[in-house]
Amino acid sequence: MTCIVGLVADGAVWIGGDSAGSDGSVIWVRSDSKVFRVGPYIMGFTSSFRMGQLLRYSLNIGEPDTWDVDRFMATTFINAVRDCLREGGWMGMEDNRELGGTFLVGIRDRLYVVDSDFQVGYTADG
Repeated sequence: MTCIVGLVADGAVWIGGDSAGSDGSVIWVRSDSKVFRVGPYIMGFTSSFRMGQLLRYSLNIGEPDTWDVDRFMATTFINAVRDCLREGGWMGMEDNRELGGTFLVGIRDRLYVVDSDFQVGYTADG
């Protein structure tokens, strides 16, 4: 079980997480972090270390190029994530829909959650 937490405070995004990896019967303390930076983004992931490695080392996405960050995240950012996971061989299919994993993304003063169906959530309370 993974614990990733995110918080927006004083105009900054904070993400923290545990270091455990498990196969269901054994738990390892991993040296590769579940929280990391990719350019202007801070991310924290659950689901799979492989997914986290792809996001950390293969995702190639610049800073939002528009004032509408929500729109950018739901379109340009998610399209880049889908391409990254597909090219890295880590994309599932269910009912003819692509599935990824779950992770947090902080950009500027916003904290988003990306769910396994690639919907992007943004909470009103930080």
